[in-house]
Amino acid sequence: MDVGRSRTVLFTLHSRAREDHFHAGAAREALEFPVATALTTAVEARPTGAHWRLIGYGKRLTLADIAHRSELP
Repeated sequence: MDVGRSRTVLFTLHSRAREDHFHAGAAREALEFPVATALTTAVEARPTGAHWRLIGYGKRLTLADIAHRSELP
């Protein structure tokens, strides 16, 4: 296992309101690893699409974008 590389924890949530609430709470915490959320319906349709929202980063991303997050503006 590559312990020098962080893994991202992914959550799917059933509504935008729930997602916004989750982000607001998580933004107040000192997270030790990246966390991203997406709406369940979007992920069911196409999990690799630009549906994922990292805590503290508002733009929706693909899983590939998240994997290369050090390159994000």
